[in-house]
Amino acid sequence: MCHKSLSSLISVIDTGHPRLSAVIIEDSVCGPILLVSAYLPTDYGDSDSAEEYIATCTCISALYNDCDAVQLIVAGDFNCQVGSRFFNAFKDFVDDNNFKLTDINTGRCGHSKIARVARVVFVFVLYVVCRAY
Repeated sequence: MCHKSLSSLISVIDTGHPRLSAVIIEDSVCGPILLVSAYLPTDYGDSDSAEEYIATCTCISALYNDCDAVQLIVAGDFNCQVGSRFFNAFKDFVDDNNFKLTDINTGRCGHSKIARVARVVFVFVLYVVCRAY
């Protein structure tokens, strides 16, 4: 729920993906912002989980490319840490989209952090990625 004065600035996006929720926030200062909440697949050591992981990353990229947002913020549980099997796929996703990554060296799974991104404060778990300038 959001305050009534903010509701006119927020549009819910149908992601078509059970692991992603998204809204566009209309901001007159820096343009529309696509905010995605992501819960990426857990690594079960099989090819299905790896394929689903990559497909979810691809869906995030497609959401941004298909909308009129000028900024992208993705927050959530990316289910990877440095050295894990999914980390290279995650890093490729970040690099291929020219994203900036925060909290890369926390090494503390499941602990909430607070980051300042694009003049907005978000509480998130593990990582936040956003479009680089």
